[in-house]
Amino acid sequence: MQPVDIKHVLAGVDFSDWTGPVLKTAAEVAGRYGAGLTAVYAETFLPPPYFTERGMDQLLAVLKTQRDEARRYLADVVRREIGGRAAPETLLLEATPVEGILMAAEEKAAGLIVLGTHGRSGLNRLLLGSVAEKVVRGAKVPVLTVRGGEAAACRLPFRKVLCPVNYTEVARDSLRYAADLARRFEAELTVMTSIEGGADGPGGREQERRLCDWIPEEVQAHCTLRPVVRRGDAAEQVLRMAQEEGSDLIVIGAQHRPLLETTIFGTTSVRVMRHAACPVLTVVRH
Repeated sequence: MQPVDIKHVLAGVDFSDWTGPVLKTAAEVAGRYGAGLTAVYAETFLPPPYFTERGMDQLLAVLKTQRDEARRYLADVVRREIGGRAAPETLLLEATPVEGILMAAEEKAAGLIVLGTHGRSGLNRLLLGSVAEKVVRGAKVPVLTVRGGEAAACRLPFRKVLCPVNYTEVARDSLRYAADLARRFEAELTVMTSIEGGADGPGGREQERRLCDWIPEEVQAHCTLRPVVRRGDAAEQVLRMAQEEGSDLIVIGAQHRPLLETTIFGTTSVRVMRHAACPVLTVVRH
């Protein structure tokens, strides 16, 4: 299984309550890979509604002040949250958050994007909507989302990594990242699959053997590995398993499926990303 090589990590921040966890998570991962780190803030600085052409000089001064204040605040936040580590680069872009993050990821050749996300209601929604989900949809590299709010559980360093699989090439991609992160963090790796029947019922033992056979030998040799077969809906079982086991990170694969001018992923990956309390690394296969 090909090793993961991340040379640069991009942290997208928006000055919300979970900017700190996003920066700390990005710095932690960057440190494990010896990677560079850039914190990016993107905003469109708009003229006031009373603007007229005769006020051009005043407008330019106002916009410059706004940009300077945002740049200083970004540097202050980064210093406050991860000041004890190697100083990351800060980048202010005039763009929408999604455009800015994707643009910066391309420019910096980032191997990983880290950003915050809101928990979303509606378990069966398919279309992606939030900034985080749109970034996942458009990014060419894996995206690590850190949930905000009271239900969030962002614990560092990662000690328990959960990787749900379904024997596809997409799952193979996600397992590669999960195994590499588990090795670098010296974490326990749980690889799980979900079946309709009970693990102890008909087919349960066969599923356990199939899961063990599917996991590459090099993963088994270099990780503290625990294979698990669960019963029921895949997304519900992943979320329940993560809660019961106190998982620090979920690594899940997603297949990029273009639909007209948007993109949909399988319901399992979307639901896990929206509802998991711990950070979720989404590995998209294009």
